[in-house]
Amino acid sequence: MKRQRLLFMGTILLLILTIGAISAADTGLLVPSANSNNGWDHPGNAYVSDNFRAMSNGEDTVKYSSFGFNLPGYDTINGIELKIEGYSEGGSIPMQADISLSWDGGASYTTGTGIKRTDMPRGNSSSETVLTFGGDSDIWNRVWNSGDFSNSEFRVKLDTITGDGSKLYIDQIRIKVYYTPQICFDADQDGYNVTLGCGLQDCNDNNNLIHPSATEICDGIDNDCDNEVDGNGVCDMVDTIDPKILSVEAIEVNEIEVLFDEALQNNPFPGHHPDVSDFDIYNSNDGVYYGINSVSYSDKKVSILLTNPIKVNDAPKIHVKAVSSSLVDWAGNYFNNGHSYDTNVIDKMSPVISLVGESSITLLVGTDYTDAGANASDILDGDITSRIKVSNNLNTTVVGVYLFQYNVTDNAGNSNYINRTINVVVSTSTTSTKSGGGGGGGCNTKWTCTEWTSCSASGTQTRTCSYAANFCKPVIVKPTETQNCDYAESNANTEKGKEETTLSEGQTQTPIGGAGITGAVVGNLASPTGIGMIVVVIILLIGGAVILKKKSKRKKFGY
Repeated sequence: MKRQRLLFMGTILLLILTIGAISAADTGLLVPSANSNNGWDHPGNAYVSDNFRAMSNGEDTVKYSSFGFNLPGYDTINGIELKIEGYSEGGSIPMQADISLSWDGGASYTTGTGIKRTDMPRGNSSSETVLTFGGDSDIWNRVWNSGDFSNSEFRVKLDTITGDGSKLYIDQIRIKVYYTPQICFDADQDGYNVTLGCGLQDCNDNNNLIHPSATEICDGIDNDCDNEVDGNGVCDMVDTIDPKILSVEAIEVNEIEVLFDEALQNNPFPGHHPDVSDFDIYNSNDGVYYGINSVSYSDKKVSILLTNPIKVNDAPKIHVKAVSSSLVDWAGNYFNNGHSYDTNVIDKMSPVISLVGESSITLLVGTDYTDAGANASDILDGDITSRIKVSNNLNTTVVGVYLFQYNVTDNAGNSNYINRTINVVVSTSTTSTKSGGGGGGGCNTKWTCTEWTSCSASGTQTRTCSYAANFCKPVIVKPTETQNCDYAESNANTEKGKEETTLSEGQTQTPIGGAGITGAVVGNLASPTGIGMIVVVIILLIGGAVILKKKSKRKKFGY
């Protein structure tokens, strides 16, 4: 009895403080996003103040709507304020408009003092005026409620009045509603208020098991607030059984779900939800506490985020202990303080699987391929790589895109998979292929070539080229290369030493005396320097021939 008196006094104090804190509020200035028009030009231009304007030059009507009000329910409407930005232009009498408001989709509009006239002064596109109509205590000649301001019901109507050839321009229209929030008090936090006008009314705000949606049980009390005790004989038998844990499921490495055999509700005093103070959770095998970060609940299920994750190879048993008397079912039966439950963990977590090597590999057609595989582990089963099953459709002799798929399943039946893509291609550029699925991609083969052989009597010389065994494999094996040579110069050429030259595929080094190159060899004569040397030689030869010819003439004619 003493506890109930204290709760009642606390409730009254909280109510007084709440009433004192409540003050008038407003929606802020809102703009329309829809209109119904008869005669106005470009009425949608009044949504935004951007110097693009709606215009009327006659007896026209436009109705603006969809202002996007979000008024809390059951509030007291204190006033409505309307702002119009624009100007009147031309004619001997400035054009004006009558403003009225509708609360029922345009079927009815305010009358009397609920009609305002714009009285817009003359101006121009660079001289606009913002007029204010109504205010924080002007309710436009009617009593309003929150539901009147929905997008489908509320309207602002402008009826223009002929102004002797003048025009009325509106750049923007805005509206604000002033209101006092309703005080809805819910002492037992069951979602039902004792305040009239705040939805379904609670008939007992000191017990959250009694409210309009509660189950009527046979206990001599009106549980569902329908003014009928025990439903006039139609009620459920009294529940006297304490709630119990049915199962614990490991959802993630740091999250478990505890399933009770019946729904949990708030404790009547002080209106408590399941939280971190209600449980101790630890490993049943070694007694190590997991710790609790947060607790949430819905109906029969309590979700618990653990501070320390469940470890690999932990004994799959969790010890859940109630450490308070705050958990209660609909009938008021408690999950008893000090009760503890050892329960097997139901593993709901998928195993983790990862590739060894890259997820996408490129192979040259006809190249052998050895897959590197994948690894898999499970939070309870540990390393389960050996359980991976691999399937693939690879055919390295046919160009295409192929798939390796790796599937694994843990002891609880949870499965997971991962894929690797194999691209088999044909390319004229040298492509590296490495065994084990560890890579892919292109590179330029570097050839190591021997020195040219001595020039044979037939006027040719040869050399052979190779690539490093640990480098990338070329598309086409480089053949023995042959070039023409001057047999008379060959001995001098071969005395220069036998150096090996490192070249890129498709390149070769040509002696200066080389005459013609066969096969795929492109020598130094093809370079700008080689061409320049040829030109110099030709000029020298021509110059020598001219000198010889002049000497011959002198000898012939004796001078």
